Amino acid sequence: MATNRKEVQEKRTRKKRPPINGRGDVLTLGGMEDGYMYRVFNDKGTRIAQHKEYGWETVSSEDITIGTRNAVTSGSVASVTVDSSDGTQGLVMRIPIEWYEEDQRAKAKAISKTEESISGESDKDGNYGKVSIE
Repeated sequence: MATNRKEVQEKRTRKKRPPINGRGDVLTLGGMEDGYMYRVFNDKGTRIAQHKEYGWETVSSEDITIGTRNAVTSGSVASVTVDSSDGTQGLVMRIPIEWYEEDQRAKAKAISKTEESISGESDKDGNYGKVSIE
């Protein structure tokens, strides 16, 4: 397939652009300290205060970089605009990895207990039978 000089020149001078694949502006965090789990929590209602009670702490904007064009550059807490329609901010928070893993184990235990109650035999009066998943 023959190409002319004009096509070759256009390819050389064309602006480099990201592909349209649905992942153009992915939120990434850089400069994370080892030993911590990082998350971005929406600053709505009591969500931030609630997570502070759980042991999460906000991260300084000087300690971490946010890789998205929606990063908020003012203020001392690292944050990003997560919903431009209403201006909702997401704050970068972290928790020691040991605490995070402890929380995950507690969640898994609760899920296992619920699954056992669903698939186990009923021992209540008037109920009989069982559910089995194979």
